[in-house]
Amino acid sequence: MRKRNRVWKAVTFLPFILFLIIGASMGHAEEARVKESSCVRCHTDLGGVYAEPITGLQESVHAEQEVACHDCHGGDPTSFDEDEAHSTTKDFVGRPSFEEIPEFCARCHSDSNRMKRYNLRTDQLDLYKTSHHGQLLYEKKDPNTATCVSCHGVHEIKSSDNPLSMVFKANIPETCAQCHSDSGRMEKYKTSVDQYDQYVRSAHGKMLLEKGDPRAPTCSDCHGVHSASPPGYKDIAATCEMCHGAIAKLFKESPHYYEQTSEEAARCVDCHGDHNVSHATTVLYDGEDEGHCGSCHEPDSKQARLAQLIKGRVEAGINEVENAQNMLKQVTGSGKNLEKLEEAFETAQSELIKARAATHTLSMDQINEHIGLVIEEGKKVEQASAGIVKELSGRRKGAIFVLTILGVIIALVYVKIRTLEMPRE
Repeated sequence: MRKRNRVWKAVTFLPFILFLIIGASMGHAEEARVKESSCVRCHTDLGGVYAEPITGLQESVHAEQEVACHDCHGGDPTSFDEDEAHSTTKDFVGRPSFEEIPEFCARCHSDSNRMKRYNLRTDQLDLYKTSHHGQLLYEKKDPNTATCVSCHGVHEIKSSDNPLSMVFKANIPETCAQCHSDSGRMEKYKTSVDQYDQYVRSAHGKMLLEKGDPRAPTCSDCHGVHSASPPGYKDIAATCEMCHGAIAKLFKESPHYYEQTSEEAARCVDCHGDHNVSHATTVLYDGEDEGHCGSCHEPDSKQARLAQLIKGRVEAGINEVENAQNMLKQVTGSGKNLEKLEEAFETAQSELIKARAATHTLSMDQINEHIGLVIEEGKKVEQASAGIVKELSGRRKGAIFVLTILGVIIALVYVKIRTLEMPRE
């Protein structure tokens, strides 16, 4: 019995044992990725903060590509004598100063011969110098600005497609927020620190962080990566156009667009928000809140009257689509061929989307063209569905009448049979 129990326990714990063995072997494999050198040996033996660079490097993309300590820091990786290992004659560079970091990283990342095997761009340093961050560093020697390590990490740098990387798309907002949500750091620039909180609640933030949709923009998609800077007035439409190309094209036809008027009129962010972008509704045409038409135009102005006309037409289209959808639901599962009705409904939906996009032109002709089709196709669905409902209702009434007559006949037959079966006096 004891032998059987021992066998059973061994079988039970076998997966756990295998997990430990595999985990240990993986750990050794990770450690083996870092080239063995006096740097690794000495810093590991010293432990504490001295060993942290080795630990970070073991998990980095640099170690995966067999980049060793001395490839960045120089020195003699074969010597265990501290002075020789750290000799400047061996091009040893310890910790680079804050101002030296971009050039330090660029020794490899601006070298096309080194980078072509990884298909990486070699103009990051040049782009960085044009960025707001780079200008603060190179022109003002500002120690608060961001450098390579601020966003990528120091020794633990990971590939951007690694979910643990600081620059993995879903992690970028938090990475930027390390500085931009720090009131102490941002105070000298008179910059707000609520961008991250706004983004998380925005349509873009929910799309990326809650739904995991990689199409949603993050900070770097709008501001740039290494060339990060706030977009200027004339650049807003072009920035939004990178994703919203069709709508941007329509917006360029409107009197709001700078090139049309040569005046600073409304931009995308003035109506939709910047970091707090929300789904647009017809509420924007009412009131005087920020982003609403009334925040710029007087209530009795021609612009305000146009806004009300646009709102009325768009809401007419919305109501028509909702009515058509409700009628279509009533006949779904009826056994009827609804293919043409479904096509008409899809057309109505599509034309409503086009109408809402056309509102960016402020052209009633374009809006009416689409809303007209919305109502036309929606009415087709309503009328045809109503006919099916009427037909089904007639059939139900007929069926009820027939069943009622059959019930009466069955009852009369039953009574007659019972009467015949009763004994005669």
